[in-house]
Amino acid sequence: MGQRTTATDADIIDAVRALGPAVDAAADWIDRERRLPDDLVEAIRAAGVFEMYVPRFAGGAEVHPLTAFTVAEELARHDGSVGWCAQVAAAVTTATSVRALSEEVRQAIKPLLRADGLAVLLSDAEAGLFRL
Repeated sequence: MGQRTTATDADIIDAVRALGPAVDAAADWIDRERRLPDDLVEAIRAAGVFEMYVPRFAGGAEVHPLTAFTVAEELARHDGSVGWCAQVAAAVTTATSVRALSEEVRQAIKPLLRADGLAVLLSDAEAGLFRL
């Protein structure tokens, strides 16, 4: 699953807030090139955004849903597309991490994730599809 994170919700929010000037500086380039620059993507990854939805036992930060909203808001404050892309990347990372678990483990944790009110992508092993 990759390296385990020790980042807290506050660590991720602080790291994302520190990215504001970099997002601002990249805004024209993003509009012109219609993608995020690689160095900005790496900085967002290093801030812990991509693993923020991943459960702790799987190496992620397992942030509170309001933290995830704050992360998106902070990035989007500087450039809406950066906030959107970061949230999509976080969801894809979660889907990939959860899908990498065995079917037995996915089924065992499914009720726990739903009971907590988290929207986590779970694999439908038979259909090969994802669902919220």
